[in-house]
Amino acid sequence: MKLSIILFIVLTSASISVNALWSSKCKDAETSTDKVTRFLQNANCTLYEKRIKLEERLKNLKEGLNAKVEGLKEKVEAFQELFKNSATTTGTGSNGLDYAIDVRMLKNDDDNLIENEEQEEEITTNIPLRTKRDEEIESEEPTTNNEEFHEIITEEEEEGTTVGVKPFAVLIAPTKCRPGQKLVNGRCRTLVFED
Repeated sequence: MKLSIILFIVLTSASISVNALWSSKCKDAETSTDKVTRFLQNANCTLYEKRIKLEERLKNLKEGLNAKVEGLKEKVEAFQELFKNSATTTGTGSNGLDYAIDVRMLKNDDDNLIENEEQEEEITTNIPLRTKRDEEIESEEPTTNNEEFHEIITEEEEEGTTVGVKPFAVLIAPTKCRPGQKLVNGRCRTLVFED
């Protein structure tokens, strides 16, 4: 930090002395009677003016950068205020930057993990028991007899008409029909005999 301040002072003093020298030469060029000398000095004065403009632009850029750095410093200070009243551990990272970690935040994470494990254990241990109705449903065997199945899903309306089928009961198509009926497209149809 001290070295940069000293370097800045040296460069500033050198710039001031050079500016004074160039300004005196430009004044001499205005009063000079020799055309060659006057031409060369005018060219030097033009370069001098351009250098002055570049220095002004550089100065403005430096001021802008310094303002941005100050703004970042304020943000860092505001962030550090968040850890002011907390149990923090500080240090310097491998990149040379300071860091601060809230130990209580890490502790809270562990506590939340323990609470989640306890809740998971409660969920696994409080599984509702099987009811009697569940056991009765599982103990009921499906009807496999073709005749009983036929009686459930078919209904004769009149002699000589087709057999109606209840939509909600059509689960399995019958494979065998009653005497006097014929299996057509998965349905038992009554045979009609004409005189």
